[in-house]
This record gives sequence, structure tokens and C-alpha cells, in this order.
Amino acid sequence: MKLIDRVKQAFDYFNSFRLEELKEDDVYYIDSMMEYIEKLEAEVSTLKKETKQTAVEFLAKSLKDFPHIKHSFRFKELVEQAKAMEKEQIVDAHYQGYREILKKQTH
Repeated sequence: MKLIDRVKQAFDYFNSFRLEELKEDDVYYIDSMMEYIEKLEAEVSTLKKETKQTAVEFLAKSLKDFPHIKHSFRFKELVEQAKAMEKEQIVDAHYQGYREILKKQTH
């Protein structure tokens, strides 16, 4: 069983009937730890979403901090063009991989 699953199980266990049996201080500290775990999970989720950006998106986001680039119409145009190229490369790679799988299955 994964650690996160055990933590969720413990969370459910203490939130059901066990909290009533514990001292007030115990409940306070358990609640604090559970709150902290939930906060960490939210941060991890946010980081995962941020790391799923493409290289073009990362570069565009990084360069937006520069005022002379931020307001450039040409910059926006180039970013859109780069995104389209990247998308095309991803689609091509997907189909190339699919073709290779089909070749292996037919031979």
C-alpha cells in the first residue's frame, strides 16, 4: 500500500470515531498534521500542473517578465507560431510511433 493511501486511511480512521476518544491536545495536533498534509498535497498538485507545460509555454512565461518583450506583438505572434510547430511535432511523433507499432504487429 502506498504511503499516501495509508495517510488517507489514517485520516479517515481518526475522523470517524477515534477523535472522540482522544484528549483535546491529541485531537489538536492530529488535526494540525492532517491540515499540513492536505496543504502539501495541494502544493504537489500545483507543481505537477506547472511542470506539464511545454517548452514553448515555459519560455513564453519566462520571457514575459521582460517589459520590452511583454508588450511586443511580434513576440505573441512568434509564441503562437512556435506552439503550432510544437503541436505538429507532437502529432507527427505520435503517428510515427503508431506506425512503428503497426509494423511490428504485421511482421
